[in-house]
Amino acid sequence: MERIKTILQDRFFWTLLFCVVYLVGFSQVSRRLGLAFWQPANPFLHNLYVFEHRPERADIVFLGSSRGQTGILPSVIEEEVFRETGTTTRVFNLSQAGGGIRSEHLVLRDVLKDEKRPSILILEVHSLGFSSNSPLINNIYFKYFATQADILRSYDTSVSVCGIGPRAQGFIRDASNLLWMVAKNPWQPDARAQLARIESHKGAIPFPVEKDPNRMTPEERELAQQIKETNLRHVQWLAKEVPYEIEGVADRAFRDIISVCRGRGIHLIILCLPVRLDVMTKPEYREYQKFLPYITNVCGEEHIRFFNLQEENIGLTPEDFWDRTHVNKVGAAVLSRYIAREIILPARNMLSPTSTRARLTIVSGRSPSQMCLLTQSGPHSAFPSQSR
Repeated sequence: MERIKTILQDRFFWTLLFCVVYLVGFSQVSRRLGLAFWQPANPFLHNLYVFEHRPERADIVFLGSSRGQTGILPSVIEEEVFRETGTTTRVFNLSQAGGGIRSEHLVLRDVLKDEKRPSILILEVHSLGFSSNSPLINNIYFKYFATQADILRSYDTSVSVCGIGPRAQGFIRDASNLLWMVAKNPWQPDARAQLARIESHKGAIPFPVEKDPNRMTPEERELAQQIKETNLRHVQWLAKEVPYEIEGVADRAFRDIISVCRGRGIHLIILCLPVRLDVMTKPEYREYQKFLPYITNVCGEEHIRFFNLQEENIGLTPEDFWDRTHVNKVGAAVLSRYIAREIILPARNMLSPTSTRARLTIVSGRSPSQMCLLTQSGPHSAFPSQSR
């Protein structure tokens, strides 16, 4: 009995108990309220929150998908740059699982404001990220952004406490404009009903948060399997398109990213990360890469630097991947060091202290050694002869 009293009087015990109850309770309550996006386990929200509340401005920001999220280690890049130059560089990775060109466009527009804009933005691209027709990407898109709309509408106070509320309105507008595309896809039976609800709620998106598979009814599980199979069929059909068709909304988002970066004085670099070598032999992957000519052409037109790291000798082995397209921690360290040495350091070297406002104009080549770096002093100066 005395031992129990001693434990109950211990402040550490109550602190530990409070932390456990808080974490477990918050997770369960948020799940019950349909706020799974805001659970403590969401790394993208944590990165976004820390980025916005960090007093100093980031020097380099990465945007991309799960490939960038797992393959780019800011600490390794910072260490490599410091080792080579002796200067401190602040690197942030805002890549998110399932990210596509549209979600990256929103983050750039609504998060990387003037007071938070980096010197260099590295955008990781992949083929599915440019597919506006893909139900897989649309599903992931709404998982991240439509949930914010629900929170903004029903839990405005909570959002304000998080300090992320006002920007969600911009997410709502874009997601509302996008949902009509989902309504065209037969994989989403109630998409048209949701579209009608959007109109009745003046832009708020009552899109359900993904359910835990263990809590699904047999009917819901069967529907989920049908959606999964439809996604796979759609991806296979998409891979057979010749030439690779880029939906207008993805093209506009990509070009707007370029325009926003120029307007804010951000040096933009486009990056395609490598996949496991044995995947290269698969016919569907070769078809998938038909999006690369589109990227190459746009980067050439806009004089933007583009690196396809699949064609570079980075030093990755099949053991450095934990699946076909994602590197493990060892591979991420190798990849991050390569990016620091071959991409970031040359870009930094072009930015002299006497011309910090100069923009970086790149003529696209195949490898880093073939890249030709030029500077431009105005938004319309593509070549030295056109600069003032």
